[in-house]
Amino acid sequence: MLRRFAERTRAAAEPEHVEAHEMLGGPAQLAAMYDRLVELVATRPKAAVVRTGHGLIRQAYEGLLEQLA
Repeated sequence: MLRRFAERTRAAAEPEHVEAHEMLGGPAQLAAMYDRLVELVATRPKAAVVRTGHGLIRQAYEGLLEQLA
């Protein structure tokens, strides 16, 4: 997740990507946010997690549909 976020910021396809990076304050803050999210999900037994991989948009979408079914 950190690598993908950094790559997206470096590529800066959209100005929002750079702005998001600046608002977060860097990778340490993003890692802390991710850790808090993982902790929160652990407290929600009915939460669904859709695993994704870089560039696997269709797979992520299908995973989402599977969880909604």
